Amino acid sequence: MQDKIDEFMEEGFSFREAEEQALKWIKDKAALHDPDQIAGGNPLKITGMGDSRINSSIGSQWKSRIGNVDKEIRRVADTLSEEEKN
Repeated sequence: MQDKIDEFMEEGFSFREAEEQALKWIKDKAALHDPDQIAGGNPLKITGMGDSRINSSIGSQWKSRIGNVDKEIRRVADTLSEEEKN
């Protein structure tokens, strides 16, 4: 959030105003992960902030797709040699 406060201060806001603007800005944001956590993304590696409604929508779509992704990974893994697996 400090980056956002700094950004607002660069736009001419005082520290207090920038802090207030940053708090308003962050209310509808969610931490973004690349890849999404349900697809194996590291929950500690936040790649940005995004609209929480969009992020929730994208996240919920993974639930119906991750099984197919897992199945394809297993299929490809079965074709790899031991050397390729290591």
